[in-house]
Amino acid sequence: MHLGRSNLSRRWLVLVGALLVLPIMASAQERGQYPLGTNGFNSGVQPSPGFTYFTLFTFFDAVRLKGLTGNPIPVNASFNLFINQNFFAYVTDYKLLGGNWGVMYDLPVANGSVTLLNLGIKGGGAGIADMYIEPFDLGWHLQRADLKFAYGVVAPTGRFARGATDNIGSGYWGHQLQFAATIYLTANKGTSFSVYNNYEIHQRKTGTNMTPGQTYSLEWGLAQAVPLDSEKKKLLQAGAVGYLQTQTTNDSGTLLIPALNSAHYHVYAIGPEVAFIMPDHGINLLFRYEPEFGAQKRSEGRTLVFGGGLTF
Repeated sequence: MHLGRSNLSRRWLVLVGALLVLPIMASAQERGQYPLGTNGFNSGVQPSPGFTYFTLFTFFDAVRLKGLTGNPIPVNASFNLFINQNFFAYVTDYKLLGGNWGVMYDLPVANGSVTLLNLGIKGGGAGIADMYIEPFDLGWHLQRADLKFAYGVVAPTGRFARGATDNIGSGYWGHQLQFAATIYLTANKGTSFSVYNNYEIHQRKTGTNMTPGQTYSLEWGLAQAVPLDSEKKKLLQAGAVGYLQTQTTNDSGTLLIPALNSAHYHVYAIGPEVAFIMPDHGINLLFRYEPEFGAQKRSEGRTLVFGGGLTF
């Protein structure tokens, strides 16, 4: 009798957990369009005038699901995401308000999967995701700081259909306002603290009357640079990085569940970063690892990022 009660309780936990998970997983694309882990060290530093290509490989592996108040959801689920972002940037010598004007374009390729083992539910997709177009990028180089302000648009170019299980795009347009700063804590610029702010304003989702709530993302990095040669042509940076992302306004639409809509998603992360830089050659290679914590109304996992760039 006791064993039967235990099994029945577990089944009820799975059922209740599933009822919570399904709307959360269904609204997964209503989280921020900005890929967390994109910025760390030197986020306020605009590249030198000329053409820059930068590629980032981001792997996200969820280890648990969190409910509306941050409580673990007792459902056997997995969520994995791979994104390859390809940034094409051009910085001009033209000055506006004292800063260099530049433009940027990001072509992302993504592959994601969601599995609810208890319910036998699987979903996922791969392909070109939502593109990012940045027509306005201003960068200032000060004696003890680098500053950058930008405006960009996320275009819903990734595959999306209402109710489909293989969506790779968000299905809506987004506007992003960004401000980043890298502050040099020592006169030789060896120790630096960087902070990147991104605020998203979303448009109505295709095929629905729902508009996702706005999102704020913050990424930071505390770095120490160490010269690898006497001429300081090769630098190694090491330190800590982290991020937070939070929903700032409710979703809007007639079919939303009030109890779910009033709870906003958020998450935090902190971890190490290592970068190798050759300033004279415009080469930058990086690796960062950011385990998440404090998640609410979303998955909680680990973000692994590596990549490199070249300025011509």
